[in-house]
Amino acid sequence: MRRQNFSRSEIDTVFRLKESKATWKTISVALNATIQTLKNLYRREKLTRCLPPKEKVSKSTVSGRLAFLCKKIVRENPQITYPEIPKKIKEIIGEEQPIPGYKAFERFLKRSGYKILKLLKNR
Repeated sequence: MRRQNFSRSEIDTVFRLKESKATWKTISVALNATIQTLKNLYRREKLTRCLPPKEKVSKSTVSGRLAFLCKKIVRENPQITYPEIPKKIKEIIGEEQPIPGYKAFERFLKRSGYKILKLLKNR
């Protein structure tokens, strides 16, 4: 039939037709899509239809206050591991603010010229 990406106007059309008691068959003919595709679209969209658009927060960038805290933590404890850095920052600034993962801090520190030495176990 057709690809499964629908524009906002097509989604609105599905809801308008459904509110006017149209059958799935007539809606599928109007939009050139299968009945099952339209039912899935309707089921998924009706849950989020009345919600405001989601704000996108970039959690992959380390800058400003996070950068300062990251450098400070590494200077105070050069033996710290990368996964422990976000945990320490979360203790300092709290849970409510989104914090990047440890890989973002690892990339930031490598760009900044910091190196964290990893201790090797004796075998």
